[in-house]
Amino acid sequence: MKRTVIVLALLISGAGYAAATKSYVDPSYGKVKYGDIVKPAQPYKLKLKVEFQRNGQHLPGIDKELMQQVDRVIRTSGFAIPVPDGEPGSDELTVVVNNIADLDEARRKGYVTGSTLFLKGSTVTDYYEMQATATIAGKTITKSGYKHAIHSTVGRAKGPEGIPAMTTEEAFGKVVEELVLNFLGDLQKDQLSSPGKPVLPAIAAPVGTP
Repeated sequence: MKRTVIVLALLISGAGYAAATKSYVDPSYGKVKYGDIVKPAQPYKLKLKVEFQRNGQHLPGIDKELMQQVDRVIRTSGFAIPVPDGEPGSDELTVVVNNIADLDEARRKGYVTGSTLFLKGSTVTDYYEMQATATIAGKTITKSGYKHAIHSTVGRAKGPEGIPAMTTEEAFGKVVEELVLNFLGDLQKDQLSSPGKPVLPAIAAPVGTP
């Protein structure tokens, strides 16, 4: 299996050969759907901060795309409304997504899902991990260990059966969506089960998936 990080390369360069590339979002990591997120009676106002990394090194060229995707998920979930820095009364959410470019390191960190599906043909896999920190109502919560993967085929290589093909941009957006929803689901579970005043107020029934 090649170790080229194709999704990252295409996002940075917008290379013309993107049309010959099909990407497949690994189905094993997305656990939480939009309908699982309970809407606050009044959505929070969140200042968003993001950072995209490759092997722990910041790549500012991807931050804008990451910010757009995180903003979209937060708005669609109904959990919060992203606001500009400096807005009074706003809380904060920081999302760091790290692209694991080295396959040996990815295996060491537990990325094994789908590995046997992509051993033949011109296929590459991008692995991702996310850490998120939310400061809401004066309380800060950090969670890490969220993982995901995108498998991409080049040219005539056959993709995995049963998984819809996407463009690289669509696949990246889907991965960010599922990572952030998993975090919101964990945040919700932790706070609703904690004693004392919850960070997430008790509220309306979950909304349906958009």
